[in-house]
Amino acid sequence: MYIQIDTNYVETLVKFQNLICSCGGPYYQWYVGLTRDPEHSFTDIHKIDFNNTHWILSNKCSPAIMRYAKNILITLGCKFNKELDMRDSDRIYLYRKEIK
Repeated sequence: MYIQIDTNYVETLVKFQNLICSCGGPYYQWYVGLTRDPEHSFTDIHKIDFNNTHWILSNKCSPAIMRYAKNILITLGCKFNKELDMRDSDRIYLYRKEIK
């Protein structure tokens, strides 16, 4: 699912929260990341099955918006692997991890 974000920090966070709620699962089941190459991040790094995994990808946005959203989502309980925090990223993404 794609999300269109802009320069309004609060509206951006509300959009992410609404999408997470509509996809289901608590925040701790979600992973948040930053990327310049969404296809590589989703398919090569995380091995996401687009048909069977809930995912959210933003449009290209400013580093400030990405950091803000990422930090708030982590505070709410989303997971984040800083080793995969790519330099020069221009998009933020989330996916729900399947709990087995």
